[in-house]
Amino acid sequence: MDERRQSSLDGTHARPAWRIEPMSSAVLVTVGTEIDLAAVPLFTQVLDAAAAFGLPVILNCADLRYLDSTGMDVLLRYRTRVPRVAIASPQNVIRKIFGVLSLDEVIPIYDTVDTAIAACRDGEGIVGAPAPHGPADAGTGSSPTG
Repeated sequence: MDERRQSSLDGTHARPAWRIEPMSSAVLVTVGTEIDLAAVPLFTQVLDAAAAFGLPVILNCADLRYLDSTGMDVLLRYRTRVPRVAIASPQNVIRKIFGVLSLDEVIPIYDTVDTAIAACRDGEGIVGAPAPHGPADAGTGSSPTG
């Protein structure tokens, strides 16, 4: 993924550092380990910076272990500001939260960052493009999982 240009926003609450990586088809945001009330100001700052690019945003949640309602609220309000928000590489607990709340129906979830990037590159992250879901997308390599 040589197209990534990395900038970092370091916060005292977030370890590892949160990163914003603009690419040609999306902005990859690597989030910290927890998004709770204490992390909401940093989460908001990072999402605002990502939104400034006007591209779909992929949240790399590989290190995210905890997401509370305040973080979820920020994410849900934010998703209307960019063409598409997608979740990549979530831990099982995060995937379960999205499933229980049926949020996986409005925010696509991808097993890997590469799959999410490919989905944006293939037009799935563009306004007006149908969101991938269901058996019709099976085998395309860009279907979100839930």
